[in-house]
Amino acid sequence: MNYQPEWLRSEVLDGLCKLVTLSLDRTPAVDVVVGTAETWMEAICHRREWHEAHDRMRVRQAFTTLAATCTTWPNPKQFLDALPPRMTAKERQQLMSPEELQQQEESRARVNEMLDHMAEQLGTNKPASSTPRQPVTAVDDFPRCCENGTREQPLCRQCREWAQEVHGQRIHA
Repeated sequence: MNYQPEWLRSEVLDGLCKLVTLSLDRTPAVDVVVGTAETWMEAICHRREWHEAHDRMRVRQAFTTLAATCTTWPNPKQFLDALPPRMTAKERQQLMSPEELQQQEESRARVNEMLDHMAEQLGTNKPASSTPRQPVTAVDDFPRCCENGTREQPLCRQCREWAQEVHGQRIHA
């Protein structure tokens, strides 16, 4: 059985209850809506990962779309089709208020201070803030060698050849 987050179960049950109030054709009886929600959870969690920060609003939007467009009771596939795409980290940041952006920057500065303090305690010769930091990656990011790498082929041909030349061995991709 797939992992089924509690927040998603709550959103699905809320969405289905709202659809019941529309009295669409083939609407299940009110006393089986909870069972219907369980079946929906199995269907929409099959081979999918859900992340509350990225998906809660998408789930609500999908149910709103279903309520606005369906004349008969929808199925889980229609729900998944109505689900808007995930926003990229850049799109989410553009939606943040100036206060939220400031709070995010302050949090980042506090974390850097803690890392510097830990580096001092461990006796490393460089504070953490003096070393270049990797950019924070979004959930949508994936490891790759360079901008030419893809999800299917993370190590591109040029980087593979470079690694073979430097290390003198065959690199499997």
